[in-house]
Amino acid sequence: MKTRSILLIALVTWSLPVHAGPDLTRRFDYDLELVNLFVWKNDGDFDRSKPLYDAHGQTEGFLATFLHPFLHARVGEVLHFFYETEIGMDLWSERNPDHWLGLEGSRALSMKQREIWGELTYEGWIVKAGFQRMVDVSGLFVNHWIGAARVGYGDRDGSHVLLSVGQLPDQTHEGWTWGETFGNFNTDVLLGCLDGAWRWSDVLALHGGAYFLHDASRVGMPRDLGAAGLRLAAGGGPAWAASLSFITQFGRTRGAAGDRGDQEIFTWAAEASGRWTRGMVTLRGALLAMSADDVDDTNDALGFIWSGKRAAQSVLLSENELRDIGDNVDERIAVYDGFFWEARTGMLSADLGLWLDPLPWLTAGLASEVLLTLNPDTALGGRLIGWETALHLDAHILEGMFQVHAVGGVLLPGKAGAALVNGIDNEATAPVGFTQVALIMRF
Repeated sequence: MKTRSILLIALVTWSLPVHAGPDLTRRFDYDLELVNLFVWKNDGDFDRSKPLYDAHGQTEGFLATFLHPFLHARVGEVLHFFYETEIGMDLWSERNPDHWLGLEGSRALSMKQREIWGELTYEGWIVKAGFQRMVDVSGLFVNHWIGAARVGYGDRDGSHVLLSVGQLPDQTHEGWTWGETFGNFNTDVLLGCLDGAWRWSDVLALHGGAYFLHDASRVGMPRDLGAAGLRLAAGGGPAWAASLSFITQFGRTRGAAGDRGDQEIFTWAAEASGRWTRGMVTLRGALLAMSADDVDDTNDALGFIWSGKRAAQSVLLSENELRDIGDNVDERIAVYDGFFWEARTGMLSADLGLWLDPLPWLTAGLASEVLLTLNPDTALGGRLIGWETALHLDAHILEGMFQVHAVGGVLLPGKAGAALVNGIDNEATAPVGFTQVALIMRF
């Protein structure tokens, strides 16, 4: 009887379903993106006045190479590791690959490491830590690569919520000695976020978030800045997509007012963008509005604290999407404040692009943007910053792994652009012509 009972228990146990653990198969993806870039424009501003020292003339241009290696390691769909670095951007006229690192006065090839993070996604939980890109729901305030830790629950591509804590690099040197000047967080820039998404359907999703920035990098003038944002995103697959976002900032900077009191901060920004495709025709457009301050920088601050990134197809007015060169006009008219840009003039922009795919290997486009100040009093009474129009030609084969992208265009400046950009004559409005050619290979 005892033997029969043991056999019965063994048979029942064997017949029960076996719950296998998660797939722990290891996979590695290693990708390379190599870009050789030629850039030329007839001037760096809108003024043809010759400075006292003008040995090199006023045209600007370069030939450069940069390499993006990406490593993505996976353990099933549970653990992810991502590493991204950048070798370059190295100007052919400046860098010497025959020099070695560490040599005094060396101009060897440069290297920048950007992302190093690991992520766990298990039974709905999300844990991510390391150097990573942090973006708020609008992308207008927080859009940086920083060290951060994130914990959340849900589907990253669907409904989810994330709690994040990050630290931005600051300009206040603290040294390397533990317990004395390093590691006390007294002069650091700390970021806290609670954001997420609620996906109603495959077509519509609502993103929302609350953000807090504590910036103590300016000794004696710490800044506490809160922000709240919403983004409504809709999409119908490859045929169309649209989004509308709004974000407001509020807080104070201690001791920054003209009477050495606290400077109150209240700003806002809104952005709409969309894409529509039918056959070989694609229309892309974007609208932006960003609050402005007045001419007195010692009273309350109303200029938006900006990441430097926005939705636009322009090459000179906004950040160059192919490679951020740092010469975009929208950043040059703002005030660099630690890790952010304060757009005290405010901004209004309208962006529209028409793109055609007449052949499987060819895309042609015409993109135009107009950029205005919101408060002309901060730009010597000028409203127009500039109007840019450019023609794009993109040839691509081997499923986009070999690509030649050429751009040529002109930027027509206005009175506000002359006042905010020019170094000698702040009323000169000479147009800027530019061209850019990129040879891109992906491996």
